Amino acid sequence: MFDVIVIGGGPGGYRAAYLLGRKNFKVALVEEENIGGVCLNQGCIPFKSYLHTARTIQEANCLVKENVIAGNAVSLSQSLLCEKREAIIKGLRQGVMNSLKTAGITVYKGTASIAECNDGMLAFHVNGEIIKGKKAVIATGSEEKQLQGIEDASTFSRVIGSREMLEFTEIPDNIDIIGGGAIGLETASFLCDVGCKVTVIEAGSHIGGGLDQEIADGLKKILGKKGIQIFTDTKFARVKDQTLIYESSGNEQTKSPEYVIVSIGRKPRIDGKMLDVLGVKYSIDGIEIDDSCRTSNENVYACGDVTGKLMLAHTAYQQARVIADSMAGIDAKMNYDHIPRIIYSNPEVLSIGVSEEDCKKRGIYFEARTLPMTYSGKYFAENGKDGAKAKMIINEEKRMVGFHMIGNCASEISLAVEMMIANHMRIDSVQNIIYPHPTYGEIICDLAEAFS
Repeated sequence: MFDVIVIGGGPGGYRAAYLLGRKNFKVALVEEENIGGVCLNQGCIPFKSYLHTARTIQEANCLVKENVIAGNAVSLSQSLLCEKREAIIKGLRQGVMNSLKTAGITVYKGTASIAECNDGMLAFHVNGEIIKGKKAVIATGSEEKQLQGIEDASTFSRVIGSREMLEFTEIPDNIDIIGGGAIGLETASFLCDVGCKVTVIEAGSHIGGGLDQEIADGLKKILGKKGIQIFTDTKFARVKDQTLIYESSGNEQTKSPEYVIVSIGRKPRIDGKMLDVLGVKYSIDGIEIDDSCRTSNENVYACGDVTGKLMLAHTAYQQARVIADSMAGIDAKMNYDHIPRIIYSNPEVLSIGVSEEDCKKRGIYFEARTLPMTYSGKYFAENGKDGAKAKMIINEEKRMVGFHMIGNCASEISLAVEMMIANHMRIDSVQNIIYPHPTYGEIICDLAEAFS
């Protein structure tokens, strides 16, 4: 008998198990594939390895072209990059397993199916064994959405997902990416920087999903200058004779790329049978949870992508912390208002808090200021005039409520900005912080001073 059974070993699941173990709960963690989930094994982590390598190649070749570095152009060894990726994944996966071991977690590799749900006891089948617990955490993650009309090789033989792209032994000459969200743009950045001709097809009016419109437009312009073709308000229509047909404003265009990557988002991975037996409410949008991540069954919690909230690893981490505290009797609640959203394209993009469009829709008073990243001497010295910019939004009380940025430092600036927004800092307080010079973070102070 366990205190808690966690179903799913991705960021939310393994983090919840670890934190509960540290609080002296007896915990079982069930994962059908590898610990770490999609994020560690096929998503966030391997993609960052690829993107870092590609950005380094691109920066080196720019310096060669400018004759700052003497020598020939640098090129990618895809086979060695794959080896590096596997070594990184293996090392991090082992690190997670070690932390689970120190927390006293019992790990089962297999698929969990519901066996029984009675008052005070939950039972699951795992590899022919029945494990029982008083409470459960559902963290089964998400899966890629499929694009109707291009699902299999019979309609287009060269359709793949972002996971399959990681397995390329050679970089193709050209690729179409259907979907201009975070994963699509990160994939486009990597492929472009290593010499592939990339076209991004986005059905919406701008790339980047819910990005601030000004930032989305700025990113599109920068990526376009790098050679990435981006078509917005354009939809995949059908396949004819292994040729893709897209539609925009009633007009059709045909393309025959070497590959097409479908990257139109992810959806919660729902086990309806299990949830029905558990008495947990759910929909196609995810498992319903309250602010403490508790489901309609008081003994069952849920975290991560399966909840349909912001599908980000750090969202899952925070939900896991809230669950562990709640089970330990600590009053803990989720707040999704200032969770950083980052696109690790080249350049990176950061979005925290409200956008201009959000304020206008809600009828909220706001002021906004935008500055080029060249206001930061360090950024200008390292990146030149690359079109990067940062934008700050304040409310009527002169408190920061939104921050949006393009620039290859955005992910590292995010923590400081999140703390400012979460603590409702006024711009005079933001101005009075001492910013090391020269640093990229000085742009925060420059923007605050722009309101004076």
